[in-house]
Amino acid sequence: MAKRIETFVNFIVSQLDCSESEKVELADEIHTHLFLLKDEFRKKVFSEEQAVSAALFAFKEGQKRSNGIKHSTLPYVKFTKWGGFLFCWLLAFLFMKEGFSLLERMNHPDGEGVGVYFFLFEINDQVPLENVPLYITGFLAASVVAVIFPFVVFHRKVSRYIAIVWASA
Repeated sequence: MAKRIETFVNFIVSQLDCSESEKVELADEIHTHLFLLKDEFRKKVFSEEQAVSAALFAFKEGQKRSNGIKHSTLPYVKFTKWGGFLFCWLLAFLFMKEGFSLLERMNHPDGEGVGVYFFLFEINDQVPLENVPLYITGFLAASVVAVIFPFVVFHRKVSRYIAIVWASA
C-alpha cells in the first residue's frame, strides 16, 4: 500500500516546475500528508487498502479545488504581469527621454542654468550648468532600474508567491 502512495507522490512531483531540492521538500510534505490521511481513515475502521484509496481520493479532490482557484486567478496574474512590464518600460522610456533632453538643453542653456522637468512636474527651475550632469546621470540610471525592475519582481518565484497570496485573499 505504501507503494501506491509513493507512486502517486512521485507522479505529482515530476510534473512540478521547480528545483530538485524544492521537489524533494514538497514530496516529503505530500508524503507525510497522505500518510496522516491514511492513518485517519484507518482509525475509522477502514481496511489498509480502503484507507489508502480514501486518502488518495481526498488528496486529489483538494488538488482539483486548488487548480480551480489557480485557473480562476490566472487572467489577473497575467494582466498584472504584463501591465507591470508595460508600465515600467514606459517609465524607463520617459526617464531616458528626459535624460537626453537635459543633455541637449545643457548645450543650449537659457540664462544661468537649465530647467529640469519630469512628466508634468517641475523638479528644479534653474539648475546650474555644473550640476546638470548629475541630473542626467540620475535620469539615465533610473531608466536602467525601471527596465530591470519588472524582471526582478516578476521572476517565476515572485510571481508564484503573488499568485498564492492573491488566491488566498
